[in-house]
Amino acid sequence: MKQVFSLLTAFTITMILLVGGGVYWWSNARIDQAKELASTAIVNTVALTLSEQIALLSRTLEKIAEDSEVLTAMSTGDPASLSLVATKLEKFFPDALKIRLLLPDVIQLDEKNSPRMGFADIDMVHETLTNNQSPGIQGYEGADRHLAITRRIMNNGQLVGVILASLNYDFFKRSIEVAAVKDGYIELRQEKMILGASGKRDDSRLNESLHKKVENTNWEIFYQYPIATDLAQITYLIIIITAPILLSLLAFFIGYSRIADLTARK
Repeated sequence: MKQVFSLLTAFTITMILLVGGGVYWWSNARIDQAKELASTAIVNTVALTLSEQIALLSRTLEKIAEDSEVLTAMSTGDPASLSLVATKLEKFFPDALKIRLLLPDVIQLDEKNSPRMGFADIDMVHETLTNNQSPGIQGYEGADRHLAITRRIMNNGQLVGVILASLNYDFFKRSIEVAAVKDGYIELRQEKMILGASGKRDDSRLNESLHKKVENTNWEIFYQYPIATDLAQITYLIIIITAPILLSLLAFFIGYSRIADLTARK
């Protein structure tokens, strides 16, 4: 009889552990899925926000490239006139560090003005002659690093020059910081260059991460969503599993004792 009760007890405890473990696994899977969905929404929102900001800057630059004063200055090709008009435009362009009106055959670097126009900017200008380029971060880290946007200047269907806008890109960091969540990590990349980041990265959990390309740019968002162990949840689960086990042991012990007493009396 003792062996029967032991088997029943072991079977009951095993079933409780299986059910409790199954419920814990299922609930964790649902929680992880919810976190991933929430993280996807965050990444998509940040990507859309950045994309819309860049699109607005690009449209503004295209409108400037069509301005009659810009076209007149480009037609003269006079460096002083081009510089004067460009300086005037800086007052009306948001976050402008420097605006340059450049002729198609430009090859000379600008080392005098800040941010400086380096080889990467020159290459971007030359590529724009064929097709408008995606915005990009140019220059060495520090005062010369800037967001470069270029647009062709057309006059009566003829290419007459390129407008190069060197802009402040602090709004990247603001967008990234706003999106950060507790125990998560988010960063904006241009190839291997990190443009902005917030949170603490955990390279041991690279599987729990998302990647999203920012439309109309060569940037990518990397987001690592939090998968933190909830101590309160584990404690609660242990209590839920332990309590039935102890009650089952108590019930079997009492039942076995009573049956043993009845058997002894007979």
